[in-house]
Amino acid sequence: MKKQHIRIDTNSYIKNLNYYVEIKNEVPIAYITFVNISKATISAIKFLAKGYNSFGDLVAINGKEQFLIIIQDVAIKPNENSGIVQVSLPNKDIRKLELVENQFCSTDGYVLTYQG
Repeated sequence: MKKQHIRIDTNSYIKNLNYYVEIKNEVPIAYITFVNISKATISAIKFLAKGYNSFGDLVAINGKEQFLIIIQDVAIKPNENSGIVQVSLPNKDIRKLELVENQFCSTDGYVLTYQG
């Protein structure tokens, strides 16, 4: 049996963040899922993202290492799974992603920033 290390961040507002990239009509699409572990309903969430090509080389976006992925117009209740959310990526060379939650908006108007 392979050892598995599990890291839990007590400042996080989501858990079980999973994502992968597929090419659809020559456009890289990220498929993202997560579970809301906050006490509020999430209406939008922002991730800091880094994109990599097939070789693992960083793909810069507008000369920067990171870019934002914003998912909005959703209603993910506490302890609910987001379902699969599709997001078009900003560069055709991206094949792998690294995501970190950054901020989320709740339906009651709060904007919370992840403290990391």
